[in-house]
Amino acid sequence: MRIFEISKLDPEDLLELLKIKDDSILKEQIELLLNEYVNRNKLTFNPKLLFLELQLKLKNHEYLDVLNIQLQGQYQNRRVWLFGKELTIERSYKLRKHSISFDWGYGGSAPAQLSLAICLEIFSERKALKIYQQFKKMYVSPLPKGDFLKAIHIQI
Repeated sequence: MRIFEISKLDPEDLLELLKIKDDSILKEQIELLLNEYVNRNKLTFNPKLLFLELQLKLKNHEYLDVLNIQLQGQYQNRRVWLFGKELTIERSYKLRKHSISFDWGYGGSAPAQLSLAICLEIFSERKALKIYQQFKKMYVSPLPKGDFLKAIHIQI
C-alpha cells in the first residue's frame, strides 16, 4: 500500500493517480478534503482511503454511481479490514445486538453484525441502519467461508 505526503500532491495529481476523469467540481472537493487532512495534522495519507472519503462525500454526484471498497477477512479470528483499517464490533453492537462476533458466508446474525459495521463505515448511521440487511444478502453472505480479499462494487 503506497503512502503519499500531502504537501507533495495536488488535486490534479490525485485525479491522475486514481484514474478519474478531470472535473473542476471534483478537483474542488479533493482540494477541500486535502485541506481537511492538513487541518487534522495528517501529513501522509493512503490514496485508497482518501478516495473512499471522497466517494462518501460525493456519493450523490453523477460519476459516483458505484462505490468501490476493499474488504479483507481472516476467518480463524473473524477479523475484517475495510481498506486496511480493521473493523471493530463496538459501534455496530451498540445499535443492533445481533452477535458478539463477525462472520460471513451465510445469512445469519454474525454476518448481519459485520454488514452493519461495514455500512456504518461507508454510509451515514441512518442509511446504514436502513440498508445493512440488504447489504448482508448482496455482499456479506456470498463471501467465501475462509480468508478472503475482495473488491466489492456497491451500486449507490
